[in-house]
Amino acid sequence: MKKYLFSIKNSRFLVLILLIILTTYEANAQVDVEYNDLVWSDEFDTNGAINSTKWHHQTQLPNGGSWFNGEVQHYTNLITNSFVNNGFLNIVAKRENYTNQGVTKQFTSARLNSKFAFQYGRVDIRAKIPTNQGTWPALWMLGKNVNEDGGFFDAAFGNTGWPACGEIDIMEHGITQSQPEGYIQSAIHTPLHLEAL
Repeated sequence: MKKYLFSIKNSRFLVLILLIILTTYEANAQVDVEYNDLVWSDEFDTNGAINSTKWHHQTQLPNGGSWFNGEVQHYTNLITNSFVNNGFLNIVAKRENYTNQGVTKQFTSARLNSKFAFQYGRVDIRAKIPTNQGTWPALWMLGKNVNEDGGFFDAAFGNTGWPACGEIDIMEHGITQSQPEGYIQSAIHTPLHLEAL
């Protein structure tokens, strides 16, 4: 009987040691990639118009004359809607009648595409957003293959519709009206999104 109890104790000890070894191995085997090499940035250090070598104003209306998600504004390349001041990019939504592409709307704002694409990496953004009802500020990333007329990469790469092109919504505010003020949400959209619709 003593030999049997001794074996169980040793077995528990061995199992414990194996668990520690496996846990340590597992923790060391998983490598978290650290992205420390800066390959693109904009510090908005020149007042006035945005840097056109880094940014593209997406102004072309989608078919039907309205933007996605029921957005009611025209996106413009006007300096009154997007400009740099004291190290900050300002995107301004304005209530004003504006006619473009044969369509008149009562609001203007700006929609900017970066002229940089990457497959893997880290994105750091510092932003202050409005919380006014209906402004719906958002930061997102789309695959450069998105078929979206007027997008920066569309002419050369735009062969895939949404959501098959992939999308990461870094942040959106005000999209869900049932949530309290200040509620920020994120989302990932993939071809699986179509199955859920």
